[in-house]
Amino acid sequence: MTLRLVARGIAFAIAIAGVLDPAIISTRPARPVVSVVATGTAANDAVVDRVLATLGNRFVILDAPFEAADATILVGDRLPEGSTSPTTPVFAVVPDLASPTLRIERFVVPAWVPLESRVPITVGARVTGAAGRRVTVSLLVGALEIDRVEHNVRTADERFGARVAFVPTAAGASLLRIVARIDGEPANAVADALIDVRDERLAVLFHDARPSWMSTFVRRAIERDPRFTVASRTITSRDISTDAGQPPTLGDAASLERFDAIVVGAPESLTEREIAGLETWMRRRGGGVILLFDRNADGPYRRLAGIDELSAQTADTGEPVDAATHGEPVAPDDGPPALRAAETLSPAPLPAGARTIAVRRATQDTDALPVIWRSAVGAGRLLSSGALDAWRFRDPSVSGFDEFWRATVAEIAAATPAGIDIRIADPVTPPGGSVDVVVTLPGLLLSDPVAGDTVRTTISAVLEGPDGSRGIRLWPEGAPGRFRGVIDAPNEPGDWRVSVSSGNTEEADAAVVVVADPARARPDQRDLVVAWARAHGGDAFQYARLDALPAALMAALAPAPRRVPWYPMRSAWWIVPFVLALGAEWWWRRRRGLA
Repeated sequence: MTLRLVARGIAFAIAIAGVLDPAIISTRPARPVVSVVATGTAANDAVVDRVLATLGNRFVILDAPFEAADATILVGDRLPEGSTSPTTPVFAVVPDLASPTLRIERFVVPAWVPLESRVPITVGARVTGAAGRRVTVSLLVGALEIDRVEHNVRTADERFGARVAFVPTAAGASLLRIVARIDGEPANAVADALIDVRDERLAVLFHDARPSWMSTFVRRAIERDPRFTVASRTITSRDISTDAGQPPTLGDAASLERFDAIVVGAPESLTEREIAGLETWMRRRGGGVILLFDRNADGPYRRLAGIDELSAQTADTGEPVDAATHGEPVAPDDGPPALRAAETLSPAPLPAGARTIAVRRATQDTDALPVIWRSAVGAGRLLSSGALDAWRFRDPSVSGFDEFWRATVAEIAAATPAGIDIRIADPVTPPGGSVDVVVTLPGLLLSDPVAGDTVRTTISAVLEGPDGSRGIRLWPEGAPGRFRGVIDAPNEPGDWRVSVSSGNTEEADAAVVVVADPARARPDQRDLVVAWARAHGGDAFQYARLDALPAALMAALAPAPRRVPWYPMRSAWWIVPFVLALGAEWWWRRRRGLA
């Protein structure tokens, strides 16, 4: 009798408590909400799963971005797209520097190149954990390898530049692929880029205000390159000059319209009128000017170049002048430096907004100094060279003089907009992707506005390809003459062209290639990710130190105790004593014949 009453009482008590659902208020630390965000190619699923397992049950984990989270953990080697300044701590989990990794950070090619020209291409890469080993960099067109260079890695964490060459033999879009490999490692670093090959030439004007050896030898290098058509003027004395190709005067900006780039020797001898003509041409035409210094002298050109002072460096022999990537000096490849010079000039300081193109290599007594730099003048570009006597060291075995200046002049000239300028954000796109396209009418954009006048123009764009054409809707954006649209890439791989025409019968086109799995060059942001985390109250951990992450999170968050309700009857385990109590009561009744 007693067992029956006890079992029945327990069952009734559990049932009544389950209906009432009582709450017990307790004080305990709350579990912080942590957002885990995977970024970059280094954040594979295995690494993310390991991070989630390490955090365990001490946190409420959201495997996605969440602005209201108590902390954010970035897993990978890049900042997430559209990063804003967070108000909560940020931690980072980055790849180990000790393990061999290779990334192609920069693979930039001209938007278009002339047919049958030799196009030098510079590839920027970062390699870690491979000191003493060799990296092979190959340039492929389709499955055909057309050039290869090798680089011997000297340090545990090294950025380097590799120079390869592409010689187009047919007009049309050419898809280039860079494949880099650390010897003995199975994985490759891959990047794709598109070059539009056209049967056109870049028009370059050389103007020497007095005879200049530097300008003369740069001009000879350009004249031997089939990518260019060259006109030149060398003023030998007052009212006497040596001309080739009907060169105009620099003071008349309108007469310079047919040129894509202007190279000026002895710029200190230019007059105020000539400087004003160049500045007007750059601002209205969007063209590029190259100033080749051969002495340290004052002149109106300093105002145009934004130079306060020039510091001179001299040596008994030619010192290496290395190309720079992203404005910073990088370790050269195993070949000769880009240039070599005994006398150089460097701006003090570098003009505001300028980007370093080449630096004089650092020594035990001096840091690396900018020798060639580039700045913007309105819509145009101004490149200044302080490699005064680089022409004396033109031997290909000691410097890449001809190759450097051909590539530099080509880049400056190719950036000068045509009658219609088409800029495609990513011309190598996967099937079904969306690609931004910006169309600019330079003549309209750079014209002088007149108060009260209405600017009118018509423009149309189509995407043409193997299975027909489709329209692209363009919308005005910002200043008159600039339009933006979105290309919906076809679902099948193939070559396509964006054709644009304006109301004044001008036409232009640009290439787009749809490939199944495009590879992109991306800068290694490991250092930036670490700095970002530490600047926002957190820290960075390599994969080998993941065990320290939970403690660091708890120390940074220090969750305060708070009163929280606890509902004990919501546990599914109560069904066990409830069933046992009912079973015991039923068993008692059955033994006595009452069931």
